[in-house]
Amino acid sequence: MSEEHIVGKSGDYTAKATIGETWEKTAVTGGISVKGSATLVDDTPDGSYDIKIKTDCDSYNHTYTANKGESFDFKKITTNFWDSTDVKITVTGNDGQSGDWKLVVDYTTC
Repeated sequence: MSEEHIVGKSGDYTAKATIGETWEKTAVTGGISVKGSATLVDDTPDGSYDIKIKTDCDSYNHTYTANKGESFDFKKITTNFWDSTDVKITVTGNDGQSGDWKLVVDYTTC
């Protein structure tokens, strides 16, 4: 898992993995909150998906349902103040899809 500093940043971030597998990232967060939206794009097969976002902070564990190309807002994530925050995203196809998924996250730190 690689680590990235996101304090005071905003913009687009891309996560990619195989459908049903978990993408993981560690970010140096400094106690900030993150809010925004996300969209499944590009080579992601068409159909409906459950997108599970989980962190090791603040018991954050939410699942969102969206179709490819349909943007969804995610609940504000409160991050660890003194340490890094681990983020895990798992995308599962609701229509028997296989292959890879690509999720673009548009976020703002607050």
